Amino acid sequence: MYSREQLLQLLDQNGFTPNGFSEFASFEEGALYQFTIEGTKAIACLNAFRNRVAQTGYWPVILGDADDMRMHRESQTHHPLKPSIAIANAATIDGKQWLDTVKEEEIAAAEEDEEALAPHDEWPNELTPTGTIIGHRAVITGEPLPAVFMGLVPTVNSLEIPAFLNFGGWNSCQKPEEHISVLRYWDKTYALKMVTVKFDVLELQVLKPPTNKIDALHLAEEQFYYCMDIVTQGVESLEALAAKLLNGKFWYFWWD
Repeated sequence: MYSREQLLQLLDQNGFTPNGFSEFASFEEGALYQFTIEGTKAIACLNAFRNRVAQTGYWPVILGDADDMRMHRESQTHHPLKPSIAIANAATIDGKQWLDTVKEEEIAAAEEDEEALAPHDEWPNELTPTGTIIGHRAVITGEPLPAVFMGLVPTVNSLEIPAFLNFGGWNSCQKPEEHISVLRYWDKTYALKMVTVKFDVLELQVLKPPTNKIDALHLAEEQFYYCMDIVTQGVESLEALAAKLLNGKFWYFWWD
C-alpha cells in the first residue's frame, strides 16, 4: 500500500495540485485521505488513480462539496462499525433476497398492489441512457464545481467504500452492509465500479449494462425497491428509469 508521500508524488506526477491533502479517518486497513481539486480535473484524477489501484491499494472516489464533507464527518461520529465488520456482515446478506423482502414489505405497508406502488407509464422516446458522471458538477447549473472533494479509500474493492464512509442508516437509506450486499449482487451481472459517494448520493460505473428493454425494466424494478426516490422524486416511472438504464454506462442513486 502506498504511503502518504507516495500518493502525493503520484498526484504531482500526473499534473494535479491537490489542496488540503489530509487524513479523513484512520482504519485498521489504512488511512482514508481527502483533498480538493478543480471540478474540471476530477474525472482525470479518478482515472489516474483507478489505473493504479493494484499498486497503491487505494480506490479513488468523488466525495462531493463542502456540505457533503460536513455530513461525511458527522457520519463518522454515529458509532460506525469497523469497515471490516460491516464488510463481513455484508457477506451474510443475500442481496437479491434483501430486495425481495423490501418489495414485500413496501407493498404490505402501502396496502396496495405492486402496480399501484411502483408507477408505470409508456416507454419514453426522449430519454437517453445515462452516459456521464455528475458527482463533480453543481446540481443546478450542471457546471463543474470550482472545487470538489476527492477521497482515496484504503481498499481495492470499490463496492466496499460505503463501509469506510459509514454511508446510510438514515431515513430510507440502507445501512452500509446492506448497500454492499445489494451492489455485490448486481455486480455479478453488470460489473460495477464506485465513482461517487456523496452524503446522500451514489454513482457507479456500469461495465455491462442491460442491452434490452426486458432486462432494463427488471433492473429498474429492483432499483426502485433499493432507492424509491430516484423514481418517486425523479423520473416518475419504472419505464423512464429503465430507459436510462438501457445501455447506460452509469447509475445514479439519491436518497431524500
